[in-house]
Parts: sequence; structure tokens; C-alpha cells
Amino acid sequence: MGNQHSGESKLNHVSDAADGPMRLQTDDTLSMSADLTNEATLVDDAAFEGSDTAVLADADLDQLIHDNQVDASDVMAPHLIRVKPGTSADATDSYIRGKEHLQQRNWTVAAELFQHAISRDPSRNGYHAGRALACLAYAHYKLGDGEESIRLYLEAADVDRNISGTRSGLAAAFMLAGRYEEAIEALKDAIRHDPKRLTLHFNLGNLLARLNRFDESEASYRSGLQCDAAHGPLLTNLGAVLAQQKKHADAIAALLIACEQPEPSWRSRFNLGLVLARLHRWTDSLEVLRGLCADYPECPRTRILTARVMRCGGRHLEAIEVLDEFVDWGDWRATSQELMGLIHESLGNPVQAVVFWKEALHSDPGFARPLGHLAMQALREGELAEATTAIKKAIRIRDDSATLWMIQGQIDLAKGAFDSAVDSLEKSVAIDESFHDARYWLGRAHLENQNLVGAAHQYERLEAAQSPLAERLKRRLV
Repeated sequence: MGNQHSGESKLNHVSDAADGPMRLQTDDTLSMSADLTNEATLVDDAAFEGSDTAVLADADLDQLIHDNQVDASDVMAPHLIRVKPGTSADATDSYIRGKEHLQQRNWTVAAELFQHAISRDPSRNGYHAGRALACLAYAHYKLGDGEESIRLYLEAADVDRNISGTRSGLAAAFMLAGRYEEAIEALKDAIRHDPKRLTLHFNLGNLLARLNRFDESEASYRSGLQCDAAHGPLLTNLGAVLAQQKKHADAIAALLIACEQPEPSWRSRFNLGLVLARLHRWTDSLEVLRGLCADYPECPRTRILTARVMRCGGRHLEAIEVLDEFVDWGDWRATSQELMGLIHESLGNPVQAVVFWKEALHSDPGFARPLGHLAMQALREGELAEATTAIKKAIRIRDDSATLWMIQGQIDLAKGAFDSAVDSLEKSVAIDESFHDARYWLGRAHLENQNLVGAAHQYERLEAAQSPLAERLKRRLV
């Protein structure tokens, strides 16, 4: 494959003397394939299909339609018995029919009926005025018009501050419009008025987690759990944000409680398996994931994580069996092929690994990780031109990947382009300041560029983080 001899000499130039040529698989430390967090993510328990905003909005629909306050003793839906003074029979009939269409999810028709009811009561003195505005706001929310929904919810609140669901409905509309800080304040206001409504705590925690405010998100979930200590979605998402904060023991404790419920969700069990894997508790993780595979045999994501954990635990042949069993992989086909490549790489079959990575790219040309693996394999073989082509394609797809920029830096080092290597590795560290592998290689690049101060700084950062790579970099400094 090309001028392999000259390529090897360059690789040796930037390798650790103690490690031999830069193979990057000796201790599974300096490879994108080793990091389980790069390959699997925690799953939020949305309780409903769709976004967490939908959870809030759907719950508000229930309150707006079924709340006893909506139909007082003087008005019996769906047939009008007696009309409150100041509200025309036409307006009340439109309001009642609008509610029926909300239940049937006919958003446009419902909006027209509520608008008619409101237009018949310009002074907003009618018995149903506030509720008609709130229902119209909800219909506009479901139609995707967040700003109009906000306006209508605010008007409904001005008419009647006691309508169930108005505050949380306003929060949902703020979220839809991307006005997150206002959504947070609306949810907090709703919680003050209805502190035992778990949906409010759940959605506030979800929104704060989305904004990476994990400590506040944790507090919101815990506040909800004070009302119901066995609430599965709250426990599942609490476990997720605790894991994001690297509070793994607390995360496992929360997820175990979620999994002990009579009908634990797929998400809680998946997250428990993943957190255990992040702690390298491969056997414990597999016990959870095997049970999950048995209950959801056709779930590609479960199979992917199970095979990854098996690979990381050295059970490569079992991992192949999990991936070889027939499953309709769908969107996960490229991911399964990538993983098969990683398993064959671990088994010492680089040719077979390359075949699977190329198959992954054929399945999904926009998948950056297989290109990163191909770049690393070409680098190991001294094929620097091939490595450069592959990594540049990968970065064009994912320029926010710290791992891909680290590989670019390693290739630059092998080519003797030390300034470029420093630039690439600094981009990697800027994306993920806790990425020890990139800091190690940045220290190496500074050394090759005769910048001892820069190399020493990276060593100090690694030492402060108690990274085992600190000692490896120190050997080059002294």
C-alpha cells in the first residue's frame, strides 16, 4: 500500500519509545473506538413519544378538557342546559364543540370554533372566556405557532388566573418558541401553584438538562420525587443527569429504583446498563442488557450497546453473535457495521475491519466515525495520504468532534507538520477540555515544535486530573 517504508519512519519519529511504533491500540487508551461514551448516549424518559414539551402540553389538554372547573353545575357538556348571563348560546356552543374537536385532535377546526366563541364576547366577560382563550392557545401550540400560543395564554391568564393548565401551557408555548428562560420561569410559577403535579417537575428538569444546567435539573427531579419516590420517568432522568455529572454511584442507585418498579421502562434499564459499562463493570452491565435483549429482541439500539459492552469486556465472539442475529437494523445498520469493524480490529483482523467500515460508509455516507477509523488504520500502516483524505472527509461531516481533530493532529505529527498538529489538537481540547488523550498528543506536538512551556502545561493539566497519560508525557519532558 504505497510507500510504506518511508511512512513507517515518520510514524516512529513521533511514537513513544516505550510503546514502539504508534499503534494506538496497545492499551486501548488512545483510540476513539475505546470510549464507550462516544458510542452510546443516555436516553431521556419522555413518558410520551416525542419531546418533553409534548408531555407538558398533552397533560394540559387533559386539564383543559376534563377539569371539573370547566363544566360547572349550570352548564352540562355537551348539551347546553342553562347559559350564564353575559355569554351567548352561540358562543357557548362553539366552546363546547371546540373542546370535542380538541379531544379528536382536530386542531384547526377546534381553533376556528374557539376563535368564534371569543369573537362573540369582545369584552371577555363571558363564563367561558378565559377557558376558550386557553383552549385556543393550546390549539395554536399544537399547530406549531408558539408566539401566538404565548399571546393567547397570557390573555387567558389576564382574564382568569385560576384556569388549570394555563401556567404550564404557557411554559410549553415558550419552549416551542425557543424562549427557554421564560419557559423556566413559567414552570417555576406553575410549580408554586401546583407543587404536587409531577409533570411540572419532570419538564422543568428536562428543560434544565437540555440547557446543560444539570445541578438545577437534578434538584427539579428530586423535588418531584418528594411527591412520588417511585416515579419511573423522574428516576430515569435523574439517573441520566447524575451520570452526566459523573455521580455514577447515585445514578446507579436512582436507576435501580426505576428498574425495580412493576413495569420498568426500556430507557431506565438501558441507562443502567450504560452507566455500569462506563464504570467498566462489564459483567454487571451485561446482566442488565441481556435481560433487556430478551424482552426487546428486535431493538437495534439495545443490541448495539450489548455488543459494545461485550467487546470492551473482551468477549468479542459473543459480540459478533449478537450482531449476526437477524434484526431489521434500519437506521442502525451503519452503526452495527462500524461496530463489527471495531470487533474485528480488536481480534487482529484489520483487513476485515476495513471491509466493515467501508460497508458502514456505503450504508450511510454521512457517518463520520468509520472515516475516523479508516484514517487511524491508514496511519498505522504508514499510508499518510489515505489517512489525510479520510480524516478530512470525516471533519467536513463532524467538525465538532474532539476525537476526529485529535486524529488529524496525530496525522499531522506523522507528516512532520508540527504547527498544523498543534492547531488541530488545540481544537480538540477546545471542544472537550477533559479529553486527556488529546492533551497528551498536544503535549507531544508542543515538544516536536520545541515548545517546552506548552508541553509542560499539558503535563500539568494531565497530572492535576490524575490521568495515567501524565507519566507517559513526563518521560518525554525529562
